[in-house]
Amino acid sequence: MEEAKKLVINIVTWNSARYLRDLFASMDTQTTKDFSVSIVDNASADETLVWLQEHRSEVALLRNFRNQGFARAHNQGIAMALSRWERLGDLARRYILLLNPDTVLDATCIAQLISYMDTHPEVAIAGPKLLRAIRPLTEDGEPGDVERTRTIDSTGIQLMKRRVFLDRGAGEEDGGQYDHEEPFGISGAAMLLRASAITDLEIQDRMLFDEEYFAYKEDVDLCWRARLLGRQIALVPTALAWHFRTAKPHDQKGLWGKFKGQRSRSGFVNYLSRRNQIWTEWKNDDVVNRFMHLLWRIPQRILRLGSCVFPSHLRAVIDAWRGRGRMQEKRKQLHARRKRTPDEMRAHIR
Repeated sequence: MEEAKKLVINIVTWNSARYLRDLFASMDTQTTKDFSVSIVDNASADETLVWLQEHRSEVALLRNFRNQGFARAHNQGIAMALSRWERLGDLARRYILLLNPDTVLDATCIAQLISYMDTHPEVAIAGPKLLRAIRPLTEDGEPGDVERTRTIDSTGIQLMKRRVFLDRGAGEEDGGQYDHEEPFGISGAAMLLRASAITDLEIQDRMLFDEEYFAYKEDVDLCWRARLLGRQIALVPTALAWHFRTAKPHDQKGLWGKFKGQRSRSGFVNYLSRRNQIWTEWKNDDVVNRFMHLLWRIPQRILRLGSCVFPSHLRAVIDAWRGRGRMQEKRKQLHARRKRTPDEMRAHIR
């Protein structure tokens, strides 16, 4: 196994072969080489494993024989990274970058992230500015070269008063408008963790990400937990990455736009997103803040009630209630350790 360096990049793959060439090419051009790469593969059925064997056989690879989901796979990669540092006493200047395979990095991205974290020891979670990447088709109908646009994909996650989580600035042209505004959280597509903070951020059974989520909103849940525990989260705007965004972007405007966005997604994605939304609020939100934001929450609740005409949404609500006891136990454990008051948390809600 390749010796771990100052930073470990952990990538979860699932039928991701079409992205790997561009991702690894962007990592090869990094101005710092003080990082290693780990892959956790969720039982890919395409050419992912073949490509890795042929082109990146030196990369640490953990193969799951069934799809374990985003949350568990990243927990596996994080545990693997920490085990490689277990003889080190101080992990304050060691980092794990969780990275989607459908991303490409600017040449200075990793150096910028490491430099920022080294000089801001109070920050537990950070992320680069994510812009959108596209791959237009050629005249022959074949995929062309990657186009790195100036359209924002995410400058962090924003929690709204109506309890909707948005990728801040998604769909806007980047003009630096969010460079100096602290986000509520960081997108799981490119999330940097300070290794020394991980133990404090873990919940039941030493999970960083809640593995019951499988996928979707586990990044929101983690960042909300970090906020409650008094940890700081930051955007590093000088660190740039581009995201192909295989999932539907969260830049629909208004309730009707949100409704249309739900209709365009697969039933399974809608199910996971809705169920995990409910669980995330149950685990993290404050009763007093829910009451103070009631005027914003009522229209959203009406929309969600109406969306139960979709079988996937109705199933999500039913399954969320089935798991309510487990979520309440996790809430109890979390809030026994909380360090921020409801007033302080409200300052992060827009």
